[in-house]
Amino acid sequence: MTIRPYNINDSNACLNIFKSNCPQYFDASEQNYLEAWLTGLDNGRLVYESNLSEHFFVLEHEGEVVACGGFYMPRNNQTVNMVWGMVHAAFHKQGLGTVQFAYRIEKIKELNTARAIVLDTSQHTFRFFEHFGFETIKITLDAYGQGLHRYDMILKIHV
Repeated sequence: MTIRPYNINDSNACLNIFKSNCPQYFDASEQNYLEAWLTGLDNGRLVYESNLSEHFFVLEHEGEVVACGGFYMPRNNQTVNMVWGMVHAAFHKQGLGTVQFAYRIEKIKELNTARAIVLDTSQHTFRFFEHFGFETIKITLDAYGQGLHRYDMILKIHV
C-alpha cells in the first residue's frame, strides 16, 4: 500500500471512489463539488482563493487507487479542514481508511501549527472519527440530502 500526492491521472479513480459511496455516504449532488476540487488540483490552482494551501492524497492498493482525501489551510485561521476522505466501497472494513486518515493527520502536524482540525461527515461515519479523538460540535439534519445528516466535528491539537 502506498500513499502519495494526487496527480491529474487520478481524477477518474477519485470520481469512481465517490460514486461507489453514493447514496449511503455521499449524495450524488455533491459530485459537482468534488469535480471542482479535482479540477482546481489538476490546473495547479487553489480551489478556494481564501486558502493558504490545499493538499490531496491517494492511497494505492496493489497498484490501484482505492482511497483519497485531503485537507486545506484557510488564510488567517488556526484550523485545518479535512476534505473528500473516502475509500472505494469494495475496500471498506479493511483498515485502509484508518491508514489514510492517520497519514493526513500526520501531514497536518508536519506542515502546520493549527490548533484544531475540523471536518464534516454524516451519521454513518462520525463514529470512525471519534476513534481519532474528534468531537461532534453540531448536527444538521438532511444537510447533504434527504436522510443524510451533517456532523461537524473538531479535534483540538496541542502545539
